[in-house]
Amino acid sequence: MAHLQGLAYGVTFGAMITVGQTTAYANGIRPAIDYSTNSRRPRFTKRQFRATILRVLGFMVAALLCSALVHHIDDAWVFAIRGGLVTGIVTSVGTTINPFIEYSADNLPAQRLGAFGIGLILCGFLLQSLQYWVNLLDIKLT
Repeated sequence: MAHLQGLAYGVTFGAMITVGQTTAYANGIRPAIDYSTNSRRPRFTKRQFRATILRVLGFMVAALLCSALVHHIDDAWVFAIRGGLVTGIVTSVGTTINPFIEYSADNLPAQRLGAFGIGLILCGFLLQSLQYWVNLLDIKLT
């Protein structure tokens, strides 16, 4: 947030979101709400839906309050709605598919898990050497 609206906005927004998340956790809203590690398919319960809606509204209220108190944004409502919708979509997708991914990883044969790990290591090596390949091949990025 600080890179978009300035340091004061980012710090204030971060503090508000932290207080909101702490309050939500104290009231039973947490990432593991209705979490089932034995789930073989994605699912989204009513409690997870309510938690997502509260998270969206919390983001929107924090963005609007920061705009009013710290740094005025020209389109504060548009900024708050966009941020809230992105937060809601990411939260709902993550809440829905994370148990399925965990179940799949827990029941993956050891050989496949090892091959996947080696693939991740090779991807890391490739990404780490990418800057040198760009320089060596004289690829212009601007």
